[in-house]
Amino acid sequence: MTNVHTTMRPSERGFTLVELAIVMVIIGLLIGGVLKGQELIGNARITATVAQFKAVDAALNGFQDKYNALPGDIVAPDTRLPDCLAAPCNVAGDGNGRIHGTPNAAANAAMVAPTNANEAGVAYTHLSAGEFIGGVSPDQGFVFGGMLPRLPTNTGGSFISWAG
Repeated sequence: MTNVHTTMRPSERGFTLVELAIVMVIIGLLIGGVLKGQELIGNARITATVAQFKAVDAALNGFQDKYNALPGDIVAPDTRLPDCLAAPCNVAGDGNGRIHGTPNAAANAAMVAPTNANEAGVAYTHLSAGEFIGGVSPDQGFVFGGMLPRLPTNTGGSFISWAG
C-alpha cells in the first residue's frame, strides 16, 4: 500500500467554512443596514408630507380668518391680496364658501380638474400671495413645483373642493 502525500501550494488553498461564514454575516449586516436606511428615508418623507398637509390646513384657516374668504374663492383678489395684480393670482372666485374646480360654478354643477383659471387652480397662488405658504411659483405654470406645491414624496397635492 502506497501512501501519497501531496503538499498544497499557498495559492491552491481555499477558504475555510468559518471564513466564508464571517463574510456572509458581514454581507448580511450591510444589506440589512441599507434596507433599514431606505425605510427611514421613506418614513421621513411621509412624515414631512403629513406635516405639509397640516401646514396647508393651518394656512387655509389663517387665510379665512384674515380675509373672510377661502383662497381661490375670494372675490376681487387683486384689491384684497398684496401683489396679486397679474394672472393667475387675480382670478376671482364666486365667494360662495367653496373651492370649486369650475369658475363661478353653481352649487350642483359638475366639478372639473383644477386649472390656472378656476378656484381650485389658484387657491395655492392666493395662499402664497397672502404669505401663508411658500414654494409656489405661478410663473412656472400649472404644474407641481409651479402653481401647485411639490410634496416631499416627489408628488403634489391639489384642492378639488373644500367647504368651510
